[in-house]
Amino acid sequence: MANSSHLKKEVKVFLVAFFVSGGLYAALMSIWNFKDEGEFSLGEFLMTFFLWGMFQGFLFVWIFRRSKKMDSNQTDKEKNELE
Repeated sequence: MANSSHLKKEVKVFLVAFFVSGGLYAALMSIWNFKDEGEFSLGEFLMTFFLWGMFQGFLFVWIFRRSKKMDSNQTDKEKNELE
């Protein structure tokens, strides 16, 4: 059961990072591009949103897993010190 809830948390972390990071970065780059070129490219927006969102999503999941592992190691060390 704990594995299932951990997996759900990872999916949630991925989705939040995907939509927030991808959307924010794509919006900022679209504004920048619009100021420079004077036109909005939906294809470029979607490509930037998807690629940056995927990158950030996987990065945040990796960081989440690493922090969980570090917390687990910290707890194990504390248990060993108490014994």
